[in-house]
Amino acid sequence: MILNHSISKPIEEVYSCLSEMDKFAEVHPVVYKAEKIGETEYRFYEKIKFVFIPFKLNYKVNLTSTVPNNYVEMESNVQKGVHLQLRFSLQTKNNVTEVEETVLIKANPLARLIFQSVIKRVHKKLFKNISEL
Repeated sequence: MILNHSISKPIEEVYSCLSEMDKFAEVHPVVYKAEKIGETEYRFYEKIKFVFIPFKLNYKVNLTSTVPNNYVEMESNVQKGVHLQLRFSLQTKNNVTEVEETVLIKANPLARLIFQSVIKRVHKKLFKNISEL
């Protein structure tokens, strides 16, 4: 799944929100804490409502690749049987930071559809939060 986001912020600011996990947790609508547990490894804590039922999750996230002001990649096993990889490619066009987000989900078809729906909704809010900083 590919999502596109346009943010009227400097590319350096958008990049730092996506690559520095403490900032990522500050702007993310469901991740409320990112705890560093290794060189490129973090534990994410999140609260999310699914069908009006609140859930708390925590899972490891690996920041697998970064290119300053250009690219961020992270992956995690969100829960048993669900592997998530996020790739953010950034570029500037007409003083606007354009982010192409590639979301790869390895899961059974039903879980993949559910996660795609949740990620679309949550990441729309994530980038809105970044634009409002």
